[in-house]
Amino acid sequence: MDSVKLAMTRSFDQQIRHTRRLTPQDQARFVTAVSQFNQDPANPGLNFEKLGGGPKSNLWSLRASQELRILLAVDDGQFVFVNAGHHDAMYDWAERRDHYFDLASEDLADLQVAVPDIPLSLKRASKGKPHQPSLPELPEQEPGTPPLSSPASETAPTDPLLIQELLERVIRGDFEEWQLFLHPDQKPLVSRHWSGAARIRGAAGTGKTVIGLHRLAELARRYPDHKVLFTSNSRSLAELLERRFRNLPMAPTNVEFANIDRIVYQYDSWSPAHFSLVDQTFEAACKELIAVSPLARISPDYLKEEIERVIKGNDLQSLEDYLSVERIGRKRSLSQNLRKQVWELHELWAGKLRERKAVTFADKRIRVRDSVQSFAQAPFRCVVVDEAQDVTLVELQLVRALVAGGPPEPRAQRWNPHIG
Repeated sequence: MDSVKLAMTRSFDQQIRHTRRLTPQDQARFVTAVSQFNQDPANPGLNFEKLGGGPKSNLWSLRASQELRILLAVDDGQFVFVNAGHHDAMYDWAERRDHYFDLASEDLADLQVAVPDIPLSLKRASKGKPHQPSLPELPEQEPGTPPLSSPASETAPTDPLLIQELLERVIRGDFEEWQLFLHPDQKPLVSRHWSGAARIRGAAGTGKTVIGLHRLAELARRYPDHKVLFTSNSRSLAELLERRFRNLPMAPTNVEFANIDRIVYQYDSWSPAHFSLVDQTFEAACKELIAVSPLARISPDYLKEEIERVIKGNDLQSLEDYLSVERIGRKRSLSQNLRKQVWELHELWAGKLRERKAVTFADKRIRVRDSVQSFAQAPFRCVVVDEAQDVTLVELQLVRALVAGGPPEPRAQRWNPHIG
């Protein structure tokens, strides 16, 4: 039988471990309920039911006792514990959120626990026994640390006694340590040798970032005489993951964390135009063109992002290039006629920028990419990129140029984050 894994949010961890409103007996009831849920989500005593009937609602309720409820968000096959407490408080909490919880906005930790993947519509219909393969016991471990999985096990555990012990460790453990816990199934991705670039895909909360951090440590140890880079488009994400990485046991020191814009500043001291000047020139171009253009129906902010992320982000040099490029990730389709109008706006804006001797930050990224590609020696041996779907072709070419080995990617290639 297929299975899905359980995960928890930081807020759930804080709720069950730190709130004064929950007694140790309450916490024990939560552990028991989750353990029973692992054995059989269709157990009638758990009263596992969906809250709300809207198309966006994803919150479900799990009964831990007559007075206690656990709330789960169920999305894309994920079962994520998001809150726990007394019945009325939990139902009020869910109703205030229209019975929807945004998992993308939360830190998640995989509990390394599997539950049978049964249709939710049949939650009360299951009569058979849950899938429970035999597993060896966990080795002894100090309290307050994440679970140690048996080397013999290559799947998330489903044995009831083992689950009970794991969940008790959730109560005692530290959320940051759980966020760094690497499941045996993930270890081959960390230690493997690739001949070139590799990409890891998966839904939110499946451990991609954890694999990336452990892979970063593995590469840094593999090449101790070189520097290894971790980057992302987000400054806050890079800073958060640097703090998390430093919590790894014996974390290597030859690792640098920097978001892409910080890299741009680091390798070129030349300053782009002030944001206000860039905005003024764009507004002037819009007033001149859009009033008599079909683009009037499209938000100026969207048009500006289209130019910066699609045209300049791919360093497109001609209208023909723009007409043929795949606009991956853009929320609105543009006809060929609209693309011609966008290109005209792009050229008009570029002309006004030249008149003011102003350059956008998107242009600076292109400039820095060209500069770094001319380096005689690359400053990094390896790089790990998180949230790569948000990276433009120019940014990817810049990151690639920072890494030793192999020629830079040809500029004509289009960056599609949904293929290899």
